[in-house]
Amino acid sequence: MSLFQQEFSPPPIRTITPSIPFLHYTTADGLHYSRRLHGKERMSAANSEAGIGFAQIIAIGDLELKRSRTKEEFEPFVRGAWMKLRHLCPWIAVRTSALKTSSPNSFAFTYEKSTAQDLSLVEKWADETLVWRKESLNHAEWESLFKEHYWKPSEGRYSLELHIAKNREKDRWLLILRLSGPHWLTDGRGLFPVYDQFFRYLQSTLDGSSQSWTFLPWGEEITRLPPSAIETIPDVGGEIVKPAPPKKLFIRPGVDRTSSRPGNLSRRITLSREQTKAFNFACKKHGLNATGVINSLLILADLETILRLAKEKDPELYHQLISQYETTEAFPVPVNIIDMRNFVSPHWAKLTGATGVGGLVNLGFPSFHDMNLIRGCMRIRPDGTFDKNLGVQTFWRGLCVETQQILREGSRVTPHMYHVNAAMCENATPSIRAWTPPPVGVIASSLGNLERLDLFTPFRPSVAVQASNIAFVIHEWHFGVRTAGVPSHVLHSWDYDGELTINIQGSSNFHTQEAWNTFGDSLKDTIEKLLSVKAVL
Repeated sequence: MSLFQQEFSPPPIRTITPSIPFLHYTTADGLHYSRRLHGKERMSAANSEAGIGFAQIIAIGDLELKRSRTKEEFEPFVRGAWMKLRHLCPWIAVRTSALKTSSPNSFAFTYEKSTAQDLSLVEKWADETLVWRKESLNHAEWESLFKEHYWKPSEGRYSLELHIAKNREKDRWLLILRLSGPHWLTDGRGLFPVYDQFFRYLQSTLDGSSQSWTFLPWGEEITRLPPSAIETIPDVGGEIVKPAPPKKLFIRPGVDRTSSRPGNLSRRITLSREQTKAFNFACKKHGLNATGVINSLLILADLETILRLAKEKDPELYHQLISQYETTEAFPVPVNIIDMRNFVSPHWAKLTGATGVGGLVNLGFPSFHDMNLIRGCMRIRPDGTFDKNLGVQTFWRGLCVETQQILREGSRVTPHMYHVNAAMCENATPSIRAWTPPPVGVIASSLGNLERLDLFTPFRPSVAVQASNIAFVIHEWHFGVRTAGVPSHVLHSWDYDGELTINIQGSSNFHTQEAWNTFGDSLKDTIEKLLSVKAVL
């Protein structure tokens, strides 16, 4: 990817004939372009309308300008890059609203078109979505603050907001991207290429290598408003029959609500450069990807937490769980995420370059992991202590190999299967009356190695500090979602500039402090034990 996207030669504005009515943007007045939400995005919006903001995305970049600037000096550059981003990806500036139709839980996106002769609408959008904060907070405090606030699709807010604040601990800027549509607009893999493009525009604006946003051909950006995902993914391929789950599954106990309000919990585990290098070397040595290894570690941490908590609180339940642990065939993981953007048709995939078309372009599937392999990695002694064997045969060539195979098998999907899922969501959405939280267990999503994805590459400290032509350095990233009211452990992992981070998130009304600490400590201790086995690495 070039440092910044080349300017587009505007295609002729045309009227799109939708294959399904109202799933492409159309206009009645030449100013307001609207389309209906359909399938997964509609169900996500309906759940958010009924719920309390689950999965509202937050991304915090810690940015250091090489030339110190005041807020007044920096603001025009941020505003210029933000304007250019809207022109390239107009879907970031849509509003969501509820539709009054005969089908309950119907919603629409609406985009207001500007023209080169009248930029007042673009100016108004920037005034509302660029927020310069005065509070003095650190990363964790900002993340906690933003996770406390959410809004519903019927409130008519713009899709994205960018909040800019001073880092309390260092002379840097924190640029906080806030996705106002909790997953009904897009997912992480759809959002982060857009945020990457913002920083590329910020660079070209700071160094003066690109023209002002005021010279862009405003109005033609409507040709880049994407339809619903089922219109961007061809309906081809058949169904792939998945094997039936094992009959004898480990059944986890229920999670009781606490008296606490549903607040957001978060804990980060960040490996040093040396630890990350050792971890990646071991993965490569054993022919594994990082996701499979991390998911294997999460399985062990989840089971250890279940057993430790039961031992402390309910001896009878503990003995039942130990019996299950020793005799069951498989341990279930409720949700694994499959990114399906490789199925987006070339026309839509290339329409906005590397930034994509947003949308909910993923599927989820459960997985079932061999308890024999798990028991080989973690044995419970008669006194209730845990004996972990993270050696080559038990962990790397045992549990990790199986986990990777399961994830690969689960990822064997066809575009048609996305259409089937979208139709099921569309049919079920009108009957949603209350929010259905995700299941108990671990829900893990890997953003991957950001360098390999070419995200924020020019601005990594190892590159930008020595590059005289780069105007700023992004020292670190914080990614997260709102998880208040969720009984699950929601985890995101990413590798940025040689450091692997795992963000554990949950809700205070489902996790006591003891339970929360137990899971985090178990995962951290298991990772440290794994990296201490020099012979394996």
